This record gives sequence, C-alpha cells and structure tokens, in this order.
Amino acid sequence: MKKIQFVSSIPSPYQVDFFNALQDLAPDSFSVVFSAGQEIDRQYYKVPKRFSFPAIILNHNIRKKGKDLHNNRELVETLRREGAETIVLGGNYFMPDALRTRKHCIREAKRFFFWGENPHKRQCSFWKKILKDQYLRWFLAPAHGTIGIGEAARKHYLKLAPTKQSVSIPYAPELLSILKPQRTLVQKSNSLNVDWGGDAVVNILYAGSLIPRKDPMTLVEAFGDLSMQCPTARLRIAGSGPLHDPLQQLVQQRGLGKKVDFLGYMQGDALKTAYMASDLFVIPTLGHEGWGVVVQEALAAGLPVLASSRVGAAVDLLEGEQTGQVFTPGNSGILCKVLQKWIENSKLRKEASARAREVVAGTSSRCAANQLLSFLEANEQPK
Repeated sequence: MKKIQFVSSIPSPYQVDFFNALQDLAPDSFSVVFSAGQEIDRQYYKVPKRFSFPAIILNHNIRKKGKDLHNNRELVETLRREGAETIVLGGNYFMPDALRTRKHCIREAKRFFFWGENPHKRQCSFWKKILKDQYLRWFLAPAHGTIGIGEAARKHYLKLAPTKQSVSIPYAPELLSILKPQRTLVQKSNSLNVDWGGDAVVNILYAGSLIPRKDPMTLVEAFGDLSMQCPTARLRIAGSGPLHDPLQQLVQQRGLGKKVDFLGYMQGDALKTAYMASDLFVIPTLGHEGWGVVVQEALAAGLPVLASSRVGAAVDLLEGEQTGQVFTPGNSGILCKVLQKWIENSKLRKEASARAREVVAGTSSRCAANQLLSFLEANEQPK
C-alpha cells in the first residue's frame, strides 16, 4: 500500500475513531491534514492535544462566518512536503482548501479520491440542484474514484461520475465499547435504568445539539400529545444549545415537568450509559443530516431507532421496521403516532433490539478502515 494523504475539515470524534483504527491496521501508512481544529457550530468536543496517528491542524482559529469555507494557503506546501501518492479528500467540495487539493492532484499527477455526503440531502430548488450537479461533475472529473458516506451518496456520485470507481463507507465511530461493554459500564447502565423507572417505564432518548436543524421542539410537542395515552413513557434529552431554554418553557407549558428530563451535554461513558439504560432512540432532524453517527451508537446499544427521513443513516440502517422506523420530519402528529406505536408494542421493540447490533456491527471504525484499505488497494494504478 502506497502512502495515503487525507485532507479533511476538522478532527471530529468519529473521524478520530476511524483514523485510530486505520493506524492500528496499517501503522504509518497515512497522514492527515485538517483544515481547522473546530467550527463555530461544533464546539461540543475538545480537540485532542495529541493523536495516535500523524496529523496536522492548519488553523486553530474558529471562523465566525463561512464556517466550513476553509482557506489555508499553506495547504499545498504541506501536501508537497508529505509526498503521498494517493490523496483522499473529504468535507465541503466548495471550500478553497478542496479546490487547492484538486488542483494540486492534477498538477502533481496524484491519485485523488473524494469522500463525501449525499449532495442532495439538503432541501434546495430544482435549479440549484442542477447547478450543484454540474459543478460536481467538473470537480470529480480528475478523481480516480468516489467514496460515498452511505449508499445514497455513493449512488449519486456514481451517477455524476459513472466511469469512476465507487464505494459506500459511512462515518465510522468506535462501536466495540458499546457492542461489548465492560462490566462497569453495564453496572452503571443497570443502575441508571433503575433510577429511570426500570421495566415500569419506557425511556425515550434524544441525544444531540439543541438547535433548530435537529428539531427537538417537534419531539417535545409530539411527546406532549401522547403523554396521556402512554403514561409510562418518559423523555430524556441529552444535549445543549440555544433551544435549551425554549424547550424547558415548552415542557412547563405542556405540563410535562415530571415526564421530561434534561440531562445536559453528554459524551463518552456517560452517553453510552444513557443509551444502554433507554428503550427507544429518536432523531427528529428537520434539516440536513448527512449521516448521523448517533444512529449507529444507539443501534449498537440495542436501541430501536426512530429517525426522520432527513437522516442519511436511516436509509442504510433502518430496514423497514426491523431496527426502527423512518418518519416524515417536522410534523408532531406523525411523530406522535410513530412514538405511540413503538411505546405500546414491547414485542416490536424487543425484536428490533435483537436485530440492531447485528445490523450496525459492520459499520464500526475498524470495519470501515479495512474497507477503505481494500478499496484503495484494488484501485491502485499499475506500475
């Protein structure tokens, strides 16, 4: 395997998980250049001071405007210095750093793969989609292949660049610690489940930023509508953001103070414990959700997942009602009916729980790293 250079926007937790797994499988076969340490709407995690893999962060300042339009003039010199023959570019294809990388690959005759989300998950006009597709056809012309974050993304990139090799490799968090939790984590989750009411209660978990795009307001509205019909249901909200106070006000207005619990921002073992202590997971995203790593984490904990159709992971991982259900976003009435069905049907939940871990196991960071290595090796240029 020839050395690989990854160019990415920021070191998000699931990317770090992936690169850690890649380092374990193929030590020092790659390096990573991150355009920035953080972005204005993704300050919920701390950037590691050290990585287990070779990595460079070009800019530690957070952009106040144009959050992902990263523009680092030193990028090309960094790529030249690293000297990799294969470059895998991820992130926003409109950003100046992406265009610099593309130009560098053409000039230096580098193998170039683009790794991206479905470009049409965002709601936009017909003509905007046409223009975006025309741009992407041009952008992908020098690429050796495409890597879609999910099957929908893979199919769309293959449509735009039909002569290029293509594969689906979604975002890949470390899942083994949830799939096969240590005894202490199991004990903590059992204790939390007892605190949350045990078998007498159906615990619904939301984990994510409290922002309009994630639409937790509709979730609370839907939960309020069904709370009388489903008195054993409880809603647990893990996250922080600008909608925290409006959500609390809505909870009080609907008289849900004893049935809705705000857990605050959670990560690591605390979040894993919350997954394992719950019965259902809901992700009601109204706007763009290119993938949705929380879907994988919840499934790994054996949770049925109810996800809006705007969530990329829902297409690949929620097979009918075998592991959960996909619903139309932004409608509290629809979500209320979906919640009620899953709350009242314990058999449906148990069957989905049994299937969930099996479905998601192949999307862990180590599996994704193996898949990427195999794809790149299969598409190496002949000597």
